[in-house]
Amino acid sequence: MKKVLILAYDFPPYNSVGGLRPYNWYKYFQNFDIYPIIVTRQWDNTTGNEFDYISPSKSDITLVESTDYGTIIRTPYKANLSNRLLLKYGNKRFKFLRKLISGYFEIAQFIWICGPKKNLYTEARSFLRKNSVDAIIATGDPFVLFKYAKMLSQKSNVPWVADYRDPWSSDIGLEKKYLLRLFYKFIEKKTINSASLITIPSEFFKFKIRKLTDNTIELLPNGYDPELIESISTIIPSNQVLSIGFIGTIYKWHPVESVLNVLDNYVKTKGSDCLRLSFVGINNLQEIEKLIGSNFNNLKEIITLEPKMSNEKILNKAAQFDVLLLFNDFSIIGTKIYDYLGLKRPILFCYSEDESSIKLMNKYFIEKFGKSVKLNVQEQLIRKKNAGFIIKNSEQLILILDSIIEEHKKTGSVKCHTIDSEEFSRRNQTKKLAELIHEIV
Repeated sequence: MKKVLILAYDFPPYNSVGGLRPYNWYKYFQNFDIYPIIVTRQWDNTTGNEFDYISPSKSDITLVESTDYGTIIRTPYKANLSNRLLLKYGNKRFKFLRKLISGYFEIAQFIWICGPKKNLYTEARSFLRKNSVDAIIATGDPFVLFKYAKMLSQKSNVPWVADYRDPWSSDIGLEKKYLLRLFYKFIEKKTINSASLITIPSEFFKFKIRKLTDNTIELLPNGYDPELIESISTIIPSNQVLSIGFIGTIYKWHPVESVLNVLDNYVKTKGSDCLRLSFVGINNLQEIEKLIGSNFNNLKEIITLEPKMSNEKILNKAAQFDVLLLFNDFSIIGTKIYDYLGLKRPILFCYSEDESSIKLMNKYFIEKFGKSVKLNVQEQLIRKKNAGFIIKNSEQLILILDSIIEEHKKTGSVKCHTIDSEEFSRRNQTKKLAELIHEIV
């Protein structure tokens, strides 16, 4: 059995989409003749909000856990001065000083072994002094893990894999930070050219990374947890009226107000007993509450809002909805769509051509990610898998609501026609990665 060392900053119990990718490698690698050793940081999740990301760990020693799946090395985390000031005084004080300190470590960590993430390197190095592995994987961001993987690879003379979850120097957010972008571009090119393999979650990344390297780039999509989906597959929605659900993160380019406006007017016209709407595990609960309270009074009786929670709880709730709402992320495929496919509930995709949605895209999405060759990757996947309704605009949403509400009244459900969703089981995605690793070692 091959041994693979995996550098993964985000990892359970920290609740993030980024942590699910390495967690499922850890969970399924042994099925494909690979033993995983995860090096991550300790996550105590003491605050229950975004401060968990910068809160110091309770333990100041490294914790090693061996399970049936593999080994997890959890390194202690010590917040730097910037984060300690933020934890103590909140976001409004010492802004300039905190920015200065964070900026220093952001640059310095690529020159020296320093900063809050350095323990992942020192513990991985310590492990490799006593143990041999066949390959190393770093999943980013944070992209300093790529640097660590390169150094560990050189010291131990084994290949390493650069797994991208987000853009690095090509992040459009760096476009106005010219010097920082040049610095990252130089570091990124120098780093990934030593990788034996580069993996990406969607084609969106390929044309950006290809400008920096000729190395092999393989598409490794995200997916859904097959065991979790299987455990809730017996849940059959038994709602008296049509239940629409949305799970996960809401971004500024999502046409939330347009959809809420359609539903608000629909309820006003048809009555509050025609449908129910739920937003589960969302990131901006207070903002949405305020928006509904100010502008959409008719939704107050029919809407439920719930904050972030574990992936297992979110999917349990999602399985109880008749249809699932998905907003357009244009050239980004995201992870939510795979859970929707696994759950086999019809998808309401909003929108493919709506004017207000395009305005939001131009204002927010392009500002963050830039223009892309393909802006309809979710739509293509939904069509390929026959997984739901591609809703062109707000006017068509009304027509679709009429149709599925009528179907629900007659049959008690909305029929799902999704095909071949098993392709996106995280077990199958891990199998693909395992095959690639066996090739390079």
